[in-house]
Amino acid sequence: MIKKEDAIHMNKKAFEAPFPGSSFAYDAINQLSYALALFSKKYENKKYNLILSNGEEIIFEIKKNHLAHILGVDLKTIFLDKNMKQEFCKLLEIGENDKLSSFEILSKMVENADLLIEHDETNKNRFFNYYRMMVKSMLFNGLPPLEKFDYGIVNFDREKFLRTFSRRFGPRAKKYLMFPTDDEEIEFCFLGFTKENKSDVLVPEVFLTPINFRNFLYSQELLLPEELIVDSQKRSEVLVPTKTEKIQLLNLYKSIIEMYKTKSSIRNKRG
Repeated sequence: MIKKEDAIHMNKKAFEAPFPGSSFAYDAINQLSYALALFSKKYENKKYNLILSNGEEIIFEIKKNHLAHILGVDLKTIFLDKNMKQEFCKLLEIGENDKLSSFEILSKMVENADLLIEHDETNKNRFFNYYRMMVKSMLFNGLPPLEKFDYGIVNFDREKFLRTFSRRFGPRAKKYLMFPTDDEEIEFCFLGFTKENKSDVLVPEVFLTPINFRNFLYSQELLLPEELIVDSQKRSEVLVPTKTEKIQLLNLYKSIIEMYKTKSSIRNKRG
């Protein structure tokens, strides 16, 4: 279970968040390790074609090079700081100019967890925010299979959000998959997708885990999945949600709108 304290610290920079203790740090890296294995089993080399209740069709995939960001590991900051990069590469026994993928670096982190945790326990300039790694890895590990339709879709209007709340909001994603969680502190997590380069295939841009999600859903359009085509290297599978699955999602939407006064709209039919 995710504790409120963990969720509060997870949005801080690594050097701002307190070191949680070696036991917690090991648990976080274990969750990360499980997430890497889960990705290889469930998502690798799969492409999803999702037809939505507003008539739109989106194609997306989760790639290896997006996992670090999704799982709360900020490799970019490490590699932009010369001293941190040197120390990090030394502990992982890799060359500073080695052309490793981010997935390979994550795997190296798991293999060298002892050295990384020992460094972060005794240095203020830490590599990782273990709270973020723990929370995001746990939530990723708990995501239901996309084939089960146990999720909603937010047709996110970023400009409306900014006009309403006058807050800085970096992500550019217009489509978010909304997953309910089993956690008391974080009821929903949102995986936002955007285009990569000039491709029409969407890829994950951000994995949001808001404690208070009301503002995010306020006056936004909620969609239902109508059909999902899963393409893998072995086969292509066409899936359609059952009437029961659709009713459950509609009831979830209605309860959120009523309970949290989000003023969201529901588009449950194409056209």
